[in-house]
Amino acid sequence: ANNHGQTEVKNATNATYATNGYTGDTCCADCAKVISTGSTIPAIGEQIDKAENVQADNVTLEDEDDLEQAKEDLEKALADNQDIFTEEEKQTIAQEIQRIEDALEVIENVQAVETQITDLPDTVTAEDAEAVQAAEEAYEALSDYEKTLVDPELKQALENAREALKTTDEDPDTKGGSAWVWIVVGVVAAGGIGCGVYFFIKKKKSSDNA
Repeated sequence: ANNHGQTEVKNATNATYATNGYTGDTCCADCAKVISTGSTIPAIGEQIDKAENVQADNVTLEDEDDLEQAKEDLEKALADNQDIFTEEEKQTIAQEIQRIEDALEVIENVQAVETQITDLPDTVTAEDAEAVQAAEEAYEALSDYEKTLVDPELKQALENAREALKTTDEDPDTKGGSAWVWIVVGVVAAGGIGCGVYFFIKKKKSSDNA
Protein backbone atom coordinates (compact mmCIF):
# COMPACT_ATOMS: atom_id res chain seq x y z
CA ALA A 1 0.00 0.00 0.00
CA ASN A 2 1.07 3.54 -0.66
CA ASN A 3 1.59 5.11 2.76
CA HIS A 4 3.12 8.28 1.45
CA GLY A 5 1.22 11.49 2.02
CA GLN A 6 2.22 14.74 0.41
CA THR A 7 4.51 14.56 -2.62
CA GLU A 8 6.86 16.96 -4.27
CA VAL A 9 8.84 17.11 -7.50
CA LYS A 10 12.60 17.10 -7.22
CA ASN A 11 15.53 17.24 -9.62
CA ALA A 12 13.54 19.02 -12.34
CA THR A 13 15.58 21.00 -14.86
CA ASN A 14 14.57 22.99 -17.91
CA ALA A 15 15.82 22.09 -21.35
CA THR A 16 18.24 24.56 -22.91
CA TYR A 17 19.41 25.08 -26.46
CA ALA A 18 22.23 22.56 -25.99
CA THR A 19 21.29 20.28 -23.08
CA ASN A 20 18.34 18.10 -22.20
CA GLY A 21 16.03 18.94 -19.36
CA TYR A 22 14.23 16.68 -16.90
CA THR A 23 10.63 16.78 -15.72
CA GLY A 24 11.71 15.76 -12.22
CA ASP A 25 11.06 12.88 -9.84
CA THR A 26 7.90 12.70 -7.78
CA CYS A 27 9.01 12.12 -4.21
CA CYS A 28 7.41 11.73 -0.81
CA ALA A 29 7.56 15.03 0.99
CA ASP A 30 8.08 13.28 4.32
CA CYS A 31 10.65 10.57 3.62
CA ALA A 32 11.95 11.81 0.23
CA LYS A 33 11.47 8.40 -1.34
CA VAL A 34 11.11 8.51 -5.11
CA ILE A 35 7.60 7.45 -5.99
CA SER A 36 7.94 7.87 -9.73
CA THR A 37 10.74 9.01 -11.97
CA GLY A 38 10.44 11.79 -14.47
CA SER A 39 11.26 11.94 -18.15
CA THR A 40 13.77 13.70 -20.36
CA ILE A 41 12.89 16.98 -22.01
CA PRO A 42 14.73 16.97 -25.34
CA ALA A 43 17.17 19.78 -25.96
CA ILE A 44 15.87 22.32 -28.42
CA GLY A 45 18.79 21.30 -30.62
CA GLU A 46 22.26 22.20 -31.77
CA GLN A 47 20.75 23.77 -34.87
CA ILE A 48 19.36 26.53 -32.66
CA ASP A 49 22.92 27.50 -31.70
CA LYS A 50 23.86 27.81 -35.36
CA ALA A 51 20.94 30.15 -35.98
CA GLU A 52 21.08 31.93 -32.62
CA ASN A 53 22.52 35.22 -33.88
CA VAL A 54 21.01 35.19 -37.36
CA GLN A 55 18.61 38.03 -37.98
CA ALA A 56 16.92 39.74 -40.93
CA ASP A 57 19.75 42.26 -41.22
CA ASN A 58 22.64 39.78 -41.27
CA VAL A 59 21.16 36.57 -42.68
CA THR A 60 22.76 34.94 -45.73
CA LEU A 61 21.28 32.49 -48.20
CA GLU A 62 23.53 29.79 -46.74
CA ASP A 63 21.70 30.09 -43.40
CA GLU A 64 18.45 28.74 -44.81
CA ASP A 65 18.84 25.08 -43.75
CA ASP A 66 19.97 25.97 -40.23
CA LEU A 67 17.09 28.41 -39.84
CA GLU A 68 14.51 25.94 -41.09
CA GLN A 69 15.81 23.28 -38.68
CA ALA A 70 15.93 25.72 -35.78
CA LYS A 71 12.36 26.83 -36.45
CA GLU A 72 11.19 23.22 -36.58
CA ASP A 73 12.98 22.39 -33.29
CA LEU A 74 11.59 25.43 -31.52
CA GLU A 75 8.03 24.81 -32.66
CA LYS A 76 8.27 21.17 -31.58
CA ALA A 77 9.74 22.10 -28.21
CA LEU A 78 6.98 24.63 -27.65
CA ALA A 79 4.26 22.16 -28.64
CA ASP A 80 5.65 19.24 -26.64
CA ASN A 81 6.38 21.17 -23.44
CA GLN A 82 3.45 23.52 -23.03
CA ASP A 83 2.91 22.29 -19.47
CA ILE A 84 6.55 22.59 -18.52
CA PHE A 85 7.76 25.89 -19.91
CA THR A 86 6.91 29.00 -17.96
CA GLU A 87 5.02 31.80 -19.67
CA GLU A 88 8.25 33.76 -19.88
CA GLU A 89 10.02 30.83 -21.55
CA LYS A 90 7.14 30.39 -23.99
CA GLN A 91 7.31 34.07 -24.88
CA THR A 92 11.07 33.87 -25.40
CA ILE A 93 10.70 30.88 -27.72
CA ALA A 94 7.90 32.62 -29.63
CA GLN A 95 10.15 35.63 -30.13
CA GLU A 96 12.94 33.37 -31.38
CA ILE A 97 10.56 31.77 -33.87
CA GLN A 98 9.53 35.21 -35.11
CA ARG A 99 13.18 36.24 -35.47
CA ILE A 100 13.84 33.15 -37.56
CA GLU A 101 10.74 33.71 -39.71
CA ASP A 102 11.83 37.29 -40.40
CA ALA A 103 15.25 36.05 -41.52
CA LEU A 104 13.68 33.36 -43.70
CA GLU A 105 11.44 35.97 -45.32
CA VAL A 106 14.53 37.87 -46.43
CA ILE A 107 15.89 34.70 -48.04
CA GLU A 108 12.55 34.02 -49.75
CA ASN A 109 12.41 37.57 -51.15
CA VAL A 110 15.90 37.30 -52.59
CA GLN A 111 15.30 33.84 -54.04
CA ALA A 112 12.07 35.00 -55.71
CA VAL A 113 13.90 37.84 -57.47
CA GLU A 114 16.76 35.57 -58.49
CA THR A 115 14.25 33.16 -60.03
CA GLN A 116 12.64 35.97 -62.03
CA ILE A 117 16.01 37.07 -63.38
CA THR A 118 17.08 33.50 -64.14
CA ASP A 119 13.87 32.96 -66.13
CA LEU A 120 14.68 35.85 -68.49
CA PRO A 121 15.84 34.68 -71.93
CA ASP A 122 19.51 34.94 -72.87
CA THR A 123 18.57 37.09 -75.84
CA VAL A 124 16.06 39.77 -74.91
CA THR A 125 13.63 41.13 -77.52
CA ALA A 126 10.79 43.63 -77.40
CA GLU A 127 8.44 40.75 -76.58
CA ASP A 128 10.28 40.27 -73.27
CA ALA A 129 9.71 43.85 -72.11
CA GLU A 130 7.03 42.89 -69.60
CA ALA A 131 9.14 40.14 -68.01
CA VAL A 132 12.19 42.40 -67.78
CA GLN A 133 10.13 45.17 -66.21
CA ALA A 134 8.62 42.75 -63.68
CA ALA A 135 12.07 41.47 -62.69
CA GLU A 136 13.37 45.02 -62.41
CA GLU A 137 10.44 46.12 -60.22
CA ALA A 138 10.86 43.05 -57.99
CA TYR A 139 14.56 43.81 -57.56
CA GLU A 140 13.91 47.47 -56.74
CA ALA A 141 11.30 46.40 -54.15
CA LEU A 142 13.99 44.59 -52.15
CA SER A 143 15.51 46.31 -49.14
CA ASP A 144 19.04 47.66 -49.47
CA TYR A 145 20.35 44.70 -47.50
CA GLU A 146 18.38 42.16 -49.55
CA LYS A 147 19.88 43.60 -52.74
CA THR A 148 23.36 42.79 -51.42
CA LEU A 149 22.36 39.12 -51.22
CA VAL A 150 21.38 38.83 -54.89
CA ASP A 151 23.97 36.92 -56.90
CA PRO A 152 26.28 39.47 -58.64
CA GLU A 153 26.05 37.51 -61.89
CA LEU A 154 22.26 37.76 -61.80
CA LYS A 155 22.45 41.48 -61.09
CA GLN A 156 24.61 41.83 -64.20
CA ALA A 157 22.19 39.66 -66.17
CA LEU A 158 19.34 41.99 -65.22
CA GLU A 159 21.39 45.03 -66.22
CA ASN A 160 22.23 43.37 -69.54
CA ALA A 161 18.55 42.66 -70.12
CA ARG A 162 17.71 46.33 -69.46
CA GLU A 163 20.34 47.49 -71.92
CA ALA A 164 19.26 44.97 -74.54
CA LEU A 165 15.68 46.13 -74.20
CA LYS A 166 16.76 49.76 -74.48
CA THR A 167 18.71 48.94 -77.65
CA THR A 168 15.67 47.18 -79.07
CA ASP A 169 13.54 50.25 -78.38
CA GLU A 170 16.08 52.47 -80.14
CA ASP A 171 16.53 50.16 -83.16
CA PRO A 172 15.84 52.31 -86.28
CA ASP A 173 14.71 49.26 -88.23
CA THR A 174 12.06 48.55 -85.62
CA LYS A 175 10.97 52.16 -85.53
CA GLY A 176 11.03 52.35 -89.32
CA GLY A 177 8.90 49.25 -89.56
CA SER A 178 6.33 50.78 -87.24
CA ALA A 179 6.38 54.03 -89.21
CA TRP A 180 5.73 52.20 -92.47
CA VAL A 181 2.78 50.42 -90.91
CA TRP A 182 1.22 53.76 -89.99
CA ILE A 183 1.96 55.19 -93.42
CA VAL A 184 0.21 52.25 -95.09
CA VAL A 185 -2.73 52.60 -92.73
CA GLY A 186 -2.89 56.31 -93.54
CA VAL A 187 -2.81 55.70 -97.28
CA VAL A 188 -5.51 53.06 -97.04
CA ALA A 189 -7.62 55.34 -94.91
CA ALA A 190 -7.08 58.23 -97.29
CA GLY A 191 -7.90 56.01 -100.21
CA GLY A 192 -11.13 54.98 -98.56
CA ILE A 193 -12.12 58.62 -98.04
CA GLY A 194 -11.20 59.42 -101.65
CA CYS A 195 -13.33 56.58 -102.97
CA GLY A 196 -16.22 57.72 -100.82
CA VAL A 197 -16.01 61.28 -102.19
CA TYR A 198 -15.77 60.00 -105.77
CA PHE A 199 -18.90 57.85 -105.49
CA PHE A 200 -20.76 60.67 -103.73
CA ILE A 201 -19.94 63.13 -106.56
CA LYS A 202 -20.83 60.58 -109.23
CA LYS A 203 -24.17 59.87 -107.59
CA LYS A 204 -24.85 63.62 -107.28
CA LYS A 205 -24.23 64.21 -110.98
CA SER A 206 -26.53 61.33 -111.91
CA SER A 207 -29.30 62.87 -109.80
CA ASP A 208 -28.83 66.30 -111.39
CA ASN A 209 -28.99 64.89 -114.94
CA ALA A 210 -32.11 63.06 -114.11
